[in-house]
Order: sequence, then structure tokens, then C-alpha cells
Amino acid sequence: MNCFEGNVIAGACCHGYWIEPQQGTIRGASKNLKENEGIDRNKLNLLQFENNDVHSVSSFGMRLYPNRWNPDEQAQIVNLRTYRNGNVGISLHVDTNVRLLGGFYGDNGFRQIWSNLADDITIEGAHVVGISLKFREALQRANRNPKCNNKNLALHGVSFSTRKLFQGSSEGMRLKNVQFSDFDCGGNNYAIHAGDEQSRNGDLVYDAITKLDGGIAFNNVPVKMSACIAESQGVVSVAFEDVSGDLNPNGSSTPGFIVSNNVLVKFLAGGSCQDLEENTCLSYCEDVCLQTITVTIDSTPEIYEMVLTNVWDTEFTIIIPQADDSRIRFGASLPAGAFDASFRNNDGLAVYPNNVDIEMKGAPICTKDATILKIIEANPTANPASYPTASPLAVNPPTSSPSKPPTSCSLNMSYMTITIKTDKNVKQDKSKWKVERRISKKTGGYEYEVLGLSGSLRKVMNTTVNYGKCLKLSKCYRIQVSEKPKEGNKGMDGFLHVTFGDDTEEVADWKSSKISVL
Repeated sequence: MNCFEGNVIAGACCHGYWIEPQQGTIRGASKNLKENEGIDRNKLNLLQFENNDVHSVSSFGMRLYPNRWNPDEQAQIVNLRTYRNGNVGISLHVDTNVRLLGGFYGDNGFRQIWSNLADDITIEGAHVVGISLKFREALQRANRNPKCNNKNLALHGVSFSTRKLFQGSSEGMRLKNVQFSDFDCGGNNYAIHAGDEQSRNGDLVYDAITKLDGGIAFNNVPVKMSACIAESQGVVSVAFEDVSGDLNPNGSSTPGFIVSNNVLVKFLAGGSCQDLEENTCLSYCEDVCLQTITVTIDSTPEIYEMVLTNVWDTEFTIIIPQADDSRIRFGASLPAGAFDASFRNNDGLAVYPNNVDIEMKGAPICTKDATILKIIEANPTANPASYPTASPLAVNPPTSSPSKPPTSCSLNMSYMTITIKTDKNVKQDKSKWKVERRISKKTGGYEYEVLGLSGSLRKVMNTTVNYGKCLKLSKCYRIQVSEKPKEGNKGMDGFLHVTFGDDTEEVADWKSSKISVL
């Protein structure tokens, strides 16, 4: 591919620079030359693209579109200045292995950098501007309003997809030493935006590993990052690594992970999680180190959920996100430690799938012990998968008490959230809990124990633990916390709190009885 250096494009009717390698082999007069034998044009390398400008075109300043450009060597777009274009500064669409090094991306209509279904994209040393003061003044002199004043049109700095597209790619987006400024324009404006607004997030499993690799700075940016579009489409398990704590809301610069703001993801992450700004759909979990994992199984109508069980016998239920005709994929981002994975149907009964594949998606920069996932099968064939790294990171049981359900439930179902505050005696008292479903309206008997909603409390002393599962609204349930009958066991200093549908119930400090029931 050619060299581009020191060019300027301005005032074009549609687009500025456009890179679109055609599919297939070389055509034309040179196709029979020996040096062109076997060349795949989708893998052509970009020899040089440096110190080029584009401004004042009506649509895209630069486009890489649409034929799956996958160069053998990383394509480097160096010091591109793309500004005051009608819609987008630069669009990378179905590409991989591209680095934007340096440059200025600002004052473009609604996207500065739009990475759409593109993998292994690095943005380093760039300045990304929403709408600068000088551009506002220029618009005012022309009696024109900025596009970002339109509440129906969001202004984004860097926008990227949450689903990895290329089989051989290792991650999605990486940001390093990027400065964001002037996104204080009202409306739904974000410096960093996760999610594909064209509803092409694949099977709703996050695997386009995204890293904020240090040196991320913000000036006049009310909302730094949002993933609400991804959440609205069903992607509720993102985990973006913040290596230097640049987005840590408490200002401590303690590194961590930015995760989906829901119960399940925060429980799995552990650590201390704090919600980011309103309408971001994200939380910041500091001082944690997570490995994103996907589990793929043969599709079967029986499978409804995957259940992860950690060393404290705490269960985390992941509802099936979406299935095609042949395969089902589940995803999670897990701390160090061992987890068992099992599968259940809609009635809570165990189902043993065929052809289980476990994939570790992109090693985190942080260091930790291995994350080990073991599939519980009737005839075990899958070996535990591990991803070893250095320096152990302690894993703590969940301690927060969120109120939002971890995932959306199916029609006529609701997520039951169970919060239990334990005391220091749960080990010696052999405390435990369970949920039962009423099997007969006439007798009122509760003899059907709900699979996945029971367990021991012996290893969670003096803490608050949370459990939950999607259950049918048409059924009646009983939640019970108990300890071994013994004269010295006089109940628990704590509480049992349950939310299900529109109902919330709690019983506290149940010292007068050895059993607490809701």
C-alpha cells in the first residue's frame, strides 16, 4: 500500500481519506508478476501515513471501510489532524491491528474516533476534543448551534464495540496517554463510549477486552465514560481495566476495573466498587484484577443458566444471554481463584452440556494468581482452564449490598435478591440458608428446594453476602436461615433481607429463634 505524508483535504462533499483494500488477490496488469503471487489485498501493509490533515468535509474525515482490513504489520496513522468535519473524525469499521499515534481529533459532528466492530485498535498520545471554545465562537459568529446541543444526538470522543470480531485478535481497544477535553456541551456527551449503537454487539457477551493503559486525562469532561447503549442491548458484563486509576472516582489513582453496574458483575469482581456518574451504567471496582472468560457449549433448549460457585460456596447465576442454532456462549470476568461452572434448566435442575470450550480473553496487565474454571459434567472431558500470572491478589467474599438485579429475566419472572448479614458465630453454629418453593396451595407445604439458592454460611463471618436468581412470579417461595439445633446457639446478630418483584421483606437480629423465615 502507498505512502501518504503531509497532505491536506478540505471542503469535500462527503469524505476525506478513505482506505478500502479490496478483497481477493491482485488484479490488473501486475497480477501475474511473481512478487504479487498469493497476495491477499486485505492484508496489505500501510507503508506510511503521517502528518496529514482533513477538515471541513461534510461527513467523515477519514474512513477505513468496509472490507475487513487486517494488515500483517500494525498500521500506524501518525499525527493525523481531523477536525470540524460534519459527522466523524475517523471511522474504523471491521478492521484490526491499527494504531492512531498522536494527532488531533476534535470539533467533529458527533464522533471524534469511532471504532466500529474493530479489534486490536490502539490510541496513543492523541488529543480528543468534543467542541472547543474557538469552534463554539466560530459557530456563534455564523449564527449556528453546536450539534451537541441536540438532546437526541450524543457527542462521543472515542466510541468502540464490546464484541471481538476477528478470530486472531487479542483485544478490542487500548487507550494510552490520551487527553480528552471540552465535552461540556449538554446532552448525552461522553469522552469514552462503550457500545455499538447499530445493535451489532453479537451474542451479547463482552470479549473485546478494553484497557485504559495509563496517562488518560480529562479537562471540562462532566461524564468520562458510559456503557448504557451496550447495557440497553443486553451486554451487561463489561470489565475495562484501568491500569493507573485514571477514572477512579475517589481521586486516589488506585487502579482497578470499570465494570457493568449490576449486582452479578460487582459480586464477581469483589473489592470496593463505587458507581460512576449518573447515566453511565458503570461502577469502579478498585484494587481488583479480573480475567475475562467465555464458555461455549452446544445449543440445547434445556440450558437456561450457567452457575459459578467459588471457594466460599457462593453461587453466581448467569442467565443465558443469547443462543444460535448450534452454540451458546456465556461470559464473565473473574478474580483469582477456583470456580466450578454448572448448568441448569428453567426448573433449576442440572443439565450436562456437550462440547464445552473455555477461552481466556486477553491477559490483564495487573498481576494475580491463576483463575481456574472447572466445568461440572456428567462425564467429565474438559480439563480445567487456567491463566497463570504472577504476584497473588487476595480474593475476598462479596461485601456490598446492591439493589439492582444482575440481569434481565425472562417474561413472567423476576430476580430474587437475598442479602444476609452474618455474625461471628456462623462457623460454630453451622449456619446455612435455603429457598424453598411451595408445592401445594392446599397444604401450603414448602418442600421443593430451589436449586442454586441454598448453601452454608460458615465461611462468611461478620460480613454481608448476596445471592439471587430469576424465579417465576406465579410461584410462592420461603427463604430460611437456620443454624444447627443446640442449646448454645441462640440466633444470629444480623439480618435477612429479600427483594422479589415489587415486594421487600426483612427480619433482623433473630435471637429468639434458631430459624428465621420470610
